[in-house]
Amino acid sequence: MEVELNEEEFKKLFEEYLKSIYEYNSKLPKGIVLKPFHYVYRNGKKYVYVGRYFYKVIKEHGKIKWKYLGKEVPGLPKPPINPFEGLKFRKVGNKYYIKEEELKRIFRMMP
Repeated sequence: MEVELNEEEFKKLFEEYLKSIYEYNSKLPKGIVLKPFHYVYRNGKKYVYVGRYFYKVIKEHGKIKWKYLGKEVPGLPKPPINPFEGLKFRKVGNKYYIKEEELKRIFRMMP
């Protein structure tokens, strides 16, 4: 069975987790960032990957470049658990559809 969420409800799911990411990023060396979502635009489509992605932010000639460092970086503190890692959902219009079991798993893992 799937649960239907509107845009606001869907965003609210991520609020607490994102707060922990912002706090974690504030403790990292300057220029290193943990991104919980990675967006790829290909052939007019937007793909969203949910997980842990470390990047180094580099400023070159007035432009910002993101250099991918991997899912784990030695020497950095352990990142918060991402309850959304591997999340699969459907979006139809402004509605999001998530399997009920997935939603329960997310709530069990939330801090």
